[in-house]
Amino acid sequence: MTTPTDPHALHASSHLTPRDISGQTFPSKVSGYDKAAVRAYLETAARRVEDLLREQRTLSERCAGLERELAQKKEAEDEIRRVIVSAERMAQDLRESAAREAELLIEGARLREREWEGGHERRMAEADRQHQDRLGELEIAFRSRHAELERDHHERILAREREHAERLAELERQFAGRYHELTGRLTEARQEYGQFLSGYRALLRSFGELSGRHALPGDAAHLPALESFSAPAITPVGEDLYLPQEQTWTLPESGHLTDLPPELAAALFGAAPELAQVPEVPAGKDARSVHKGSAEERTVGVLSGAEQTEP
Repeated sequence: MTTPTDPHALHASSHLTPRDISGQTFPSKVSGYDKAAVRAYLETAARRVEDLLREQRTLSERCAGLERELAQKKEAEDEIRRVIVSAERMAQDLRESAAREAELLIEGARLREREWEGGHERRMAEADRQHQDRLGELEIAFRSRHAELERDHHERILAREREHAERLAELERQFAGRYHELTGRLTEARQEYGQFLSGYRALLRSFGELSGRHALPGDAAHLPALESFSAPAITPVGEDLYLPQEQTWTLPESGHLTDLPPELAAALFGAAPELAQVPEVPAGKDARSVHKGSAEERTVGVLSGAEQTEP
C-alpha cells in the first residue's frame, strides 16, 4: 500500500492499476472522511478500472485476429497474382512453342520442296494453313484461359470486398454500441463526481461558517490552530474533470452558534436538525462553558450528516 504525500500524486501516476487504487491510503486528520466510505469508493473504482482493462485486452485480441485475417486475404491476393503471372508465362511459352513449331513446319516444307519440286506450292500452302490453324487454336486457347482467369479473379475480389464490407459494417455497429455505452457510463461517472464535489464544497463552506461562529472549548489549546483551514478547491481540467487545489478559509475572530438566525441554522443543519436548536447562553456565563461539552459532538454530527447525504 502507498501513502500519498502530494495531493496530485494520484494524477501524476502514469500507470494506474486496480491494485494501486484498492491499496491507496490517506493520512488521518481531525474531522476527516469516513475511512470505510473512502475504502468502499476506492474498491468500486478499482473494480471499474479492472473491467475497463479487461475490455481493452478483449478488443486488442479482436484487432489482432482481424489483422491476421487481413494478412490471410493479402496472401490469397498474392496467390492470385502469382497464378496470373504463371498464366501469362504459360501463354508466352505457348507462343514461343508455336513459333518453334511453325519454324519446324516451314523447315520441313522447305525440305519437302527440295525433294518434291513438282508439288512444292501445294505443300507450302498446306504447311501455311496448318501453321495458321495452330496459331489460331493457340490464340483461342490463350484468350479463353485468360478470360477465365480474369473472371475468377474478379469474382474473388468481389467476394472478398463483400465479406470485408459486411465485417466492417458489423464492427462499426459493435463499436457504435460500445461507444454509446461507455459514453453513458463516463457521463454518469462525471455527474457523480460533480455531485460529490458540490457536496464537498458545501460541507466546507458550512464547516467554515460553523467554526467561525462557534466558540472553542476550554481545552482548545491542545488542538491544532484553526485560523487558517485548507480545503481543496476545484479547477476545471478538460471538459468535465477537476483537480483539487488548495483554498484557504479564514475564520472570524469571534462568533457563537447562538448568533445564527433560525433560518440559516435550519439551512446549515438540515442533515442534523437537532444542531439547529442551539442552547441559549445564561446570563453571567461564558459561551465557551455552555458549549464545552458538545462542540466536538456537534461538529462530528454535521460532518456525518453531510456524508450520509452524499450520492
